[in-house]
Amino acid sequence: MLRPFSLSLAGVFSAYLIGGIIWGLVLRPPLHGTREADGIAIHSTVGSSPEFLGFLGFTGLSILIAGVVTFITFSRARPSLALMCWLVVLTFLGGYIFVLAGDFFGHLRYPLGDFNSIPEGEDVLLLPAASPGLGAHLGAPFIAALSYWSGLLLEPAPRSLPSAHS
Repeated sequence: MLRPFSLSLAGVFSAYLIGGIIWGLVLRPPLHGTREADGIAIHSTVGSSPEFLGFLGFTGLSILIAGVVTFITFSRARPSLALMCWLVVLTFLGGYIFVLAGDFFGHLRYPLGDFNSIPEGEDVLLLPAASPGLGAHLGAPFIAALSYWSGLLLEPAPRSLPSAHS
């Protein structure tokens, strides 16, 4: 009985780690700025906010991962309320793994380095730290619960899984 729980733990955390790496390296746009005497002047263009695009990428990708891992878990294990609750917890924690991995790898892609060594007037790319907030972190667990519950509701009859003796 513990096998679906441990496999879902490994699968969910791996999926969110990979998603966070992809988000940090590919999907998160940096801020563009110029080094000035007293700091960095950020160049903003109307209609394109790197912070919002990063937030949108986090929310969309974490919800997509939640749907995929829920579908895989539902189709491979005997459905139960305990497993659904477990997936909700895992997708919530997976969101934090996603953000940590995305921040780490994003800052590897856009390192600022020593601020004082940047010559004045030079253009710089920097990545703001991600802080999606609790509301964004609740999107993936909600989708996981809704998907799993919908599967339970729409399943015509309880399925029998092969026993360990067959």
